[in-house]
Amino acid sequence: MAAAFEEMGDAPETYALVAPAGMSAVYCQILARGCKSLSDIVALPQSECAAFLEGKAEVLAGPAAASLSEKGFVSLLIKAADLYPDAVTLAEIAIGLDPERDVPSPYYVRDADARPQTNHVIALETD
Repeated sequence: MAAAFEEMGDAPETYALVAPAGMSAVYCQILARGCKSLSDIVALPQSECAAFLEGKAEVLAGPAAASLSEKGFVSLLIKAADLYPDAVTLAEIAIGLDPERDVPSPYYVRDADARPQTNHVIALETD
């Protein structure tokens, strides 16, 4: 999303990307022009976004930006609130990747929060 945001032109020196993370949480990352990460990607409750972002980013972009602003969680200037990762952008990025160097690896932003099922037990069948 950072590359797509910067390709739109007029990217500020620092900006933040935000995307919905579910359960009233938001994935946040602060970047500098040139798609340079200034923070890790973090998952935060909406109420904690201002403390993480404000004073560090000049604008807020991404699919959770408008919602955070409308609900009063942030007061940053909103740009590109309709910015979403799309198949075309991902395909264009993929062309430039080196399969020997750019091996995919999982990036876990938060700990697993699934709970084991305890109400139903399915017998394991063995041969």
